[in-house]
Amino acid sequence: MKASNLTTSISFFLNAQHIKVAVSPETTALGLIRNELGKRGTKESCSEGDCGACTIAAGELSDGKLNYRAINSCLWPAIRLHGKHIITIEGLSQGEELNLIQEQMLEHHATQCGYCTPGIIMSLFCLFTRKQSPNKQDIVQALEGNLCRCTGYQPILSAAQSITELLIGKKHTNANHILPGYVSEIESKLVSHSEPIKVIETNAFQGRDIHGYYVPRTLEELHTCMDKFGDPERYRIVSGGTDLMVDININRNFPENIIDISEIDDLSAIRIKQDSISIGSGVTLTSIIEHPGIREKLPILRETLLLVGSEQIRNMATLAGNIANASPIADGVVALLGLDADVTLLSKNGRRNVKLSDFFIDYKQTDLQTGEILGEIHIPIQEGFFNFEKSSKRQAVDIATVNSFCYLKEDSGLISDCRFVFGGMDKTVRLAESCRPVVQGKKLDDRLILKCAEAAVKEFEPISDVRGSADYRRQLVENHIVKHLHKFLSINE
Repeated sequence: MKASNLTTSISFFLNAQHIKVAVSPETTALGLIRNELGKRGTKESCSEGDCGACTIAAGELSDGKLNYRAINSCLWPAIRLHGKHIITIEGLSQGEELNLIQEQMLEHHATQCGYCTPGIIMSLFCLFTRKQSPNKQDIVQALEGNLCRCTGYQPILSAAQSITELLIGKKHTNANHILPGYVSEIESKLVSHSEPIKVIETNAFQGRDIHGYYVPRTLEELHTCMDKFGDPERYRIVSGGTDLMVDININRNFPENIIDISEIDDLSAIRIKQDSISIGSGVTLTSIIEHPGIREKLPILRETLLLVGSEQIRNMATLAGNIANASPIADGVVALLGLDADVTLLSKNGRRNVKLSDFFIDYKQTDLQTGEILGEIHIPIQEGFFNFEKSSKRQAVDIATVNSFCYLKEDSGLISDCRFVFGGMDKTVRLAESCRPVVQGKKLDDRLILKCAEAAVKEFEPISDVRGSADYRRQLVENHIVKHLHKFLSINE
């Protein structure tokens, strides 16, 4: 399907400049910034969010201050630039004076061919705008989504650690040496609305090929929009949109209509109750990871989501999207199934709750009915042992060959309850039912651990694909069971 020539106007700030421009539904932020606005430092390489060469800093107001997040501009529709402040590599230096990050990258010989360098610098920029003294783990996490084939990474890490030392020593400050001087002026313009930003209207596009990119602001508007098309085949609902944009970039597969729910406030909340946690379908993975209530009440979810994609991806992607995509290897789904989660499905006729274990019907098929969206995820707060394992080439960014989750509850030295979940072993993520009768009501020891592993291996009939053979996957299942249970024993010794 060809892309539409129809456009709508957006307004945003790019570095120190106010931009008003017309964009089409399929235009990416990368395409607009690099090709139309001439900021060539933002590079195009993989178009899948894997390499980080296209990283930009996307700023949004929070309590009157601009908060910057690293974004893969190749996966961000240009429409989402609307009302934002975008900083690219060209916007960091002040005349001939380099930004502190640029200066230290040069000082530590952290650039060679230079193709990946702008994306790396922008990832570090976003990190240092939020943390004046990040530790090595913070730095590595910020750079997980940036590939460099020349430097071996150590010079880049040395440059980042040197920046931290300079900031800690008060020789430099974030405000004076990280943030460009024009940022405060941009903040005041966005706060005071001296440069009015028009909301992108629902029904912004009316084209022949892509009929529309719709941005409802309320659930009522959303249901009206869905009713307009009727057949779910005629539209795609997105929040983060990272999977959809890969399909558009690589396969040129444009949906007939896109309904973007990222602006619906009713879907953007995290609610912590005494016995459960509810997460709206518009909440990004980063928001979950950084939420203090999640960190306190359900740290295993945070630990798992830190292994989903890169920081750039997590700043866009949602946990609901991880579920709705129905991948049989989705990291977030493996954890949620292990945590015994359920989901609320919303329609104009009301809501219904479905256990996540019943939500997946077959490969890429779910229990979503016509007119429904996944509105909220509910996770019970429970005591016990939780552990997530992932086998992949790039652990934080790559899709797993096999991933798994283990929940165990012990009472008087015996296993009173358990759940073992595996991804990559069937058409859907699913529970390993054979493990429960092996361990429940018993005291764990090495003999029982091997028996549990053998039962799990026999339960699955995996396929062979580019990520691993069926035999390799079976071996990983055994290894994962052993890892889970030995970790449990080590904690409870």
